[in-house]
Amino acid sequence: MSGARRDGGRGREEAGGRGGAGGRGGGEGERGGEPDEGAARAYRARLKAGDPRALRAFVEEHQGPVYRLCLRLLKSAEEAEDMAQETLIRALRALPQFREEAALATWVYRIALNVCHSRLLYLKRRRHAQHDQVSALEESGDAWQAPLAAPDTPETLSLADEGQRLLARALHSLEPDHRLLLTLCDGEQLSYQEAAELTGWPLGTVKSKLHRARQTLAARYEALGRGESPPPPRADADAEGDEPP
Repeated sequence: MSGARRDGGRGREEAGGRGGAGGRGGGEGERGGEPDEGAARAYRARLKAGDPRALRAFVEEHQGPVYRLCLRLLKSAEEAEDMAQETLIRALRALPQFREEAALATWVYRIALNVCHSRLLYLKRRRHAQHDQVSALEESGDAWQAPLAAPDTPETLSLADEGQRLLARALHSLEPDHRLLLTLCDGEQLSYQEAAELTGWPLGTVKSKLHRARQTLAARYEALGRGESPPPPRADADAEGDEPP
């Protein structure tokens, strides 16, 4: 999917802008201003009816976030491209049956989560080793910024680049459950409740896992800064179980 890494800005404009029908969620307007429920309902109706402009806005709105989620789960740029495309195809086909029981973005993320989970199981059965794709995150610039001052000299620019690389390595060293929740809550700015709906985990489990994930990420980032190597990520979900559906 050649456009999967774009931020979906045009899609937000088509769907009504950040504060109206086209905020995160492709028409839900949950952030960036008061939601316009009438415009959101009209946008969703246009999607279900197959309106070309609405469908184009939907794809442009969600392709970037879906790609980033797939990339962090699969750790392969090639796999992420394919699974992001598969997610959007499935979402487009299912839009007429969207029952509006959750935000549109939450519904799309759950499709992506299921697609990636199925793909990981397939790769595991076929004994395909997951490749370390830290470079893909570094090159895409989608890893969260390291806690460094804004660079304004060649020296600080170099330090910021190094911080970005270390943060990407620290993220990829985490267990899958922790990496997933950091992606959803810190990367994509979903609420605890939205993350719980996506993963199927109890709200308390999401909060406790995310707390440990943030602590582990900070510790491993600092360790990498000292030249230490982090342990490899575990192939399975952490000890609390509860794999995503």
